[in-house]
Amino acid sequence: MAQYAPNIESLLFASLWEITEAGVGPVSRNCPQIREIDFSNCRKLSDSAILSVLEGCRRLQSLSLSYCKNLTDAIFDHPNWANIKRLNIQRCTGIFDPAFLHWKKVAQAAAIADNRPESPHPFEMEELFLSDCSFLTDSAVASISSVGSNLRILSLSFCCALTEDSLVLLSRGCPQLQVLDLSFCGGAVTDSSLETLGKGLTSSLERLSVRGCIQVTNAGLCNLEILCPSLVALNVSQCKFVQVSVFENSRFKFLKGGVSLLSADLGTLLSLGQVQLHRERSATA
Repeated sequence: MAQYAPNIESLLFASLWEITEAGVGPVSRNCPQIREIDFSNCRKLSDSAILSVLEGCRRLQSLSLSYCKNLTDAIFDHPNWANIKRLNIQRCTGIFDPAFLHWKKVAQAAAIADNRPESPHPFEMEELFLSDCSFLTDSAVASISSVGSNLRILSLSFCCALTEDSLVLLSRGCPQLQVLDLSFCGGAVTDSSLETLGKGLTSSLERLSVRGCIQVTNAGLCNLEILCPSLVALNVSQCKFVQVSVFENSRFKFLKGGVSLLSADLGTLLSLGQVQLHRERSATA
């Protein structure tokens, strides 16, 4: 296929369990125009297969590797990551903190090449999905924040090893974050860390999920509403100390249950009846 379609820009290989480096190699060699590849749930893919894609497909912008459990930190040691705009590595359980140290080195090398060694070159990454990467710690978030000034969408759901410090790092290093999923992030999400987030992302953050974060209270959300006027959509389901009824006159729109705020625009969610509360002062006046 790759030999006869050199100008192809998008490839979907999701759930092709038997595909290996032998099948991926022709793509990296013969399809230089590729911009989007989905390898989700391709369980036999190796590090060398992904590195060959990064090397041969220099126009690549979107890469999905979710559930590719054979991959390791080694795939992150390539300069082309600086040009990728969207990455999904959900439940890639072989990925640990050192993976993202490679990104810091790539950024530093680019800065030196630009004769700006004191200013690490930011990545073009805009969307990053790390859900269920439960072994990641604040160290990974520190590395991501150091290159993530262009990040707009970030999912850290079920990254249970994170602490409150991770939100400090995000609020400082990722000033353009618009959508943030912190569902079931345990001790990382408290009223105090939400205050830090609200102060740091006061004009950018629009949607936030703290589903299952049991340390969040009404008081923390009230404070967040004041600090972060751009925030309009929240998922606080399974937050046992939050009573949505308290926010009837709030501008917040509360999403139901397990509804993802990453995958649909707010208008679509409203039309599907997936918003728990949609009452604003201006609408009820």
